[in-house]
Amino acid sequence: MRRLVCLFTVIICSTIVLRAQTASVQGVALDSASGSPLSGATAAVLSSSNAILGGAVCDAKGRFFITKLPEGQHTLSIKFLGYETARKRVQLQNDDTLRAGTIRMVQASVTTDAVEVEAVQTRGEQKGDTTEFNARAFKTDKNASAEDLVRKMPGVEVDNGQVKAQGEQVRRVLVDGKPFFGDDAATTLKTLPSDIIDKVQVYDQGSDQAQFTKFDDGERNKTINVVTRPDKRNGIFGKGFAGYGSDERYNTGGNVNLFNGDRRITVLALSNNIKEQNFAIQDLVGMMGGGGSWMRMAGRSMAMFSTSGGSRMAGMGSRGGGGGSDFMISPSDGISRTHGVGVNYQDQFGKSVAVTGSYFFNTSKTDQVQSLNRIYYLTDQTSQANQQDNMNLTDNTNHRLNLRADISIDSMSSLLISPRMTWQNVDKSSSSKSVTENLPSAILNQSVATTASNNAAYNLSSDILYRLRFATEGRTLSANLNNNIRDNSGTSDNLSDNLIFGADTFLLNIHQNTPTSGTTNGLSSNVTYTEPIATNHQLQLTYNYNATSTSS
Repeated sequence: MRRLVCLFTVIICSTIVLRAQTASVQGVALDSASGSPLSGATAAVLSSSNAILGGAVCDAKGRFFITKLPEGQHTLSIKFLGYETARKRVQLQNDDTLRAGTIRMVQASVTTDAVEVEAVQTRGEQKGDTTEFNARAFKTDKNASAEDLVRKMPGVEVDNGQVKAQGEQVRRVLVDGKPFFGDDAATTLKTLPSDIIDKVQVYDQGSDQAQFTKFDDGERNKTINVVTRPDKRNGIFGKGFAGYGSDERYNTGGNVNLFNGDRRITVLALSNNIKEQNFAIQDLVGMMGGGGSWMRMAGRSMAMFSTSGGSRMAGMGSRGGGGGSDFMISPSDGISRTHGVGVNYQDQFGKSVAVTGSYFFNTSKTDQVQSLNRIYYLTDQTSQANQQDNMNLTDNTNHRLNLRADISIDSMSSLLISPRMTWQNVDKSSSSKSVTENLPSAILNQSVATTASNNAAYNLSSDILYRLRFATEGRTLSANLNNNIRDNSGTSDNLSDNLIFGADTFLLNIHQNTPTSGTTNGLSSNVTYTEPIATNHQLQLTYNYNATSTSS
């Protein structure tokens, strides 16, 4: 009987205790400045003697919920590292949940004596096959560009618009892992300011197909990835410059960048007459051979009818060319006036579509005037003089458009579309006069030559890559289709009047007109399937189809 009484007493006491601890409290802890939730903050309910009656840890949204609390007046305390402790008086009742609401916590400030920390800053390190440089370890002038920064990094060279890393030409510069200004490495480095850069990574990047399948197909592109500082990925920044000097020389230009998360817009422009392109323009199209070879043969033939000075005419009738050299943008001798503008756009639409695109326009005019005087000492008593006056004018116009759309169809498949367009037109004219005489005044020969050429070309290409990933890791299917159309047309005129003096004086007139044209249509495709066969072993099956039609 005594045991039954004791058991009944215990049950009654437990029921009273459980009945007393039915109150609860809930709320949200936020940062007072930013309003962001304080995940991991500790919430506790304290008695009047500061004994902990119950507690909980805030979830990812800063929410806390404390249960099984006794009724009465208590203190709600919330603590978080780096913040001042928040306290609030609460009145709890049985069978009731108190909603404490939003509790905003203030960051704590601690005043200490000055502390000096010394350490060796890491300039660069090797991470697998990637060489990573710490941008802050390289000092640059204020308002320096990314190009000025990478010049200081070991193994990286920038010269004449060409960027090299570890002895290889850099084919692509990425910004935060995404294309920027197409494949124009020099433009990207000249546009970005150095103070927004956190790290610079140099590595060999595989093709888009190889990156998806994880199967090394041997195709490599030396790539530089510029990692921007997190605090610099939103805002507007840029630079402008202008200068004027003697002989009416001027140089002006600038760029502006609008960064807002995934959306990045860059506009750059330049104008000068000091032969600076500012951004590299690719050699857009390869032109078919020009019509200068016949004139070179004529010049060599004419050399047989004259003395040593006559051979100097061999090159006079062969100007104008019409070949691929007319389509190079690299600076040449003479006074060049350059105007250019470029636009780059990058954005992410939802989670399924990433788009990048760039457009360039560049026009340059180059004037060149050259005078050359030579004296040939044939013997102690005989000599010849040759005087040449040359004038050349080149007008070059370029357009280039690059687009890239990466579309995620679903979690297992995607589509990559990359169209490109380039167009270029070159007008070139020249005139020259050459006179050779036996000193003191006997004329041996003279030549007057004029040339004019016009060449235009365009290149259209599109690349479509479909990628499918199966549930089995390493099993993929990808299909690539590429179409390319290239067309060039032009004409060159060469007019040369050659007067040769001697026992029989005669005049040789040469008039040459050389039209050129060429068209290339290319279609290539491949289908690739990969299958895992063992740990670290993969089988790849590829079918390729290529067709090219060329006329010239």
